[in-house]
Amino acid sequence: MKPAHWRPLALRDTGTAAAWYGEPAGLEVELAFVDALEPAVDRLV
Repeated sequence: MKPAHWRPLALRDTGTAAAWYGEPAGLEVELAFVDALEPAVDRLV
């Protein structure tokens, strides 16, 4: 199986999603989103 690689659009989408959660709720929620996303992505790759 080929290794998965982050494409630029996927990285941008991740940042946009984190900012979307963080905008109304604050930086703590934005960082929590990223912290939750990392292990989920690790399971896929």
